[in-house]
Formats: sequence, C-alpha cells, structure tokens
Amino acid sequence: MDNFYFKALAALTDDALTLDDLIKVLVETGENSVKIMELLDSANNSLYSAPTPTKVNVIIFLVVF
Repeated sequence: MDNFYFKALAALTDDALTLDDLIKVLVETGENSVKIMELLDSANNSLYSAPTPTKVNVIIFLVVF
C-alpha cells in the first residue's frame, strides 16, 4: 500500500501525464480504498464482532425562547 501512496503523490506532480493516465490513477485509488476498508472491517469484526442494531432511548428537549 505504501508504494501506491508514493505512486499517487508522484502522479500529482507529473505534468507529462495525460487525463487518461490520471483517471487510471484515480481508479486505482478507488480500488485500493475498497481493499483498505475490507481490511479495516475484517480487523474490527474479528476484535469486536459484527455490529448489530441496538435500541437506544432518545430524549429530545425542546427549548423555546
């Protein structure tokens, strides 16, 4: 993943890249973001278990001036 960060940062400063080249980097950024989210989700679920809906009491105070 670190190598991609360097590649993406280098692409931002490379004036020789075309729009198509930058779009390819953008797509790769999205793909890597999904991989990172999967990794974070897996780590979170293995440590804390999968989240479940929980009923929460909510009290709303209305303040009128």
